[in-house]
Amino acid sequence: MKRHSANVITAVGIVLAFWVNALAWSDSKNYGLMLVLSLVVGLTDFLDGQIARRTSCITSIGISLDKFRDKVFVCPLFVLFLAELWHSQSELSTLIKGMISILIIVETGLITASLVGFFKGWDISPNKYGKRKMWFYFGFLSFVFLMKAKGDARGIQELFYADVVTAVILFFAAVLAILSLEGYISRYTRPNLPVK
Repeated sequence: MKRHSANVITAVGIVLAFWVNALAWSDSKNYGLMLVLSLVVGLTDFLDGQIARRTSCITSIGISLDKFRDKVFVCPLFVLFLAELWHSQSELSTLIKGMISILIIVETGLITASLVGFFKGWDISPNKYGKRKMWFYFGFLSFVFLMKAKGDARGIQELFYADVVTAVILFFAAVLAILSLEGYISRYTRPNLPVK
């Protein structure tokens, strides 16, 4: 069991990621639960890699499951939040919508790059920007659920500050996402591709 413990933790993260998305897409107002589940999904993202490295059990299946958990968690929520913001007209919400759109496009590219790499037997391990990007994603999603949990208790000024914080988090996430995609493109276009 010790040999597979990292994959078990990743599998728990996948189940929780589906649960968070099911709650969010079903118009559940249980944002506190969604916040806690999001934090636990983030914890599984941290722990599975640590355990795999500590037990020397890093496999392409484990890496693929990790990526799957990450994409299952963030991509549908990005689409949902973009839809929720769609009719908002403030300058900050327009900026936020643009950054979420960029992230959806980049994540689609990353999914494609990972699938191509996996099926061709290339190195699909995350690059240094991918893991950092995910922490910004987890931060963004946790912040959104925290703000939604506070609900009507927020005043106009707090809403403005929340939008500023959201825009800053998304900006750094977008930069890291683009760097992550660029890392895969440069890795896969080198003449001597590493095979795993």
